[in-house]
Amino acid sequence: MVDIDNLNEMMEFATMEPETIKQIWRDVKANHDKLDKCEGPHEFKPIPVEGKTLVRDYLCSKCGGKIDAIHKIWYERGLEHGKNQ
Repeated sequence: MVDIDNLNEMMEFATMEPETIKQIWRDVKANHDKLDKCEGPHEFKPIPVEGKTLVRDYLCSKCGGKIDAIHKIWYERGLEHGKNQ
């Protein structure tokens, strides 16, 4: 398994065009910025996908940041854990 932690390393192993990779990288960083700057707590709502019943991604109604279902579960568990302290 390759441990990739920066854009240049990602581009070395990718089969996509460099500009496509750079745009994905910018999108990921912008999403993280939204999530990090959110006044919180996040209010994640499902992002519906036509023809799909299983929700995979969620959008915070406060900041516009997106996460997947697994991260949402862990985020909510963390909130619950914090309440019980």
